[in-house]
Amino acid sequence: MKINRIWSMPNHRTFSIKPIRELLDRVFGEEYVDPFPYPFKEDALDFLKRIDNDSVTKLAFDPPYSPRQLKEMYGGIGLAYNTKASY
Repeated sequence: MKINRIWSMPNHRTFSIKPIRELLDRVFGEEYVDPFPYPFKEDALDFLKRIDNDSVTKLAFDPPYSPRQLKEMYGGIGLAYNTKASY
């Protein structure tokens, strides 16, 4: 496997960044779900519960990754967030 490092302009819609979009298209095609869609409007688990069982076989995750982003995304819509959650 060959790995290349490619610089691209950052974007809050990560999956729209050209090299990332191309990678997703190559690996998943158009048959995947992003449980953290932009603009973020609800908890990812609540989002996934609305999807019929066995209707999706691939997920691509791009969650808020920093405490600041968590606070902005969850707090901005009135949801509690916990940076120390364990699953």
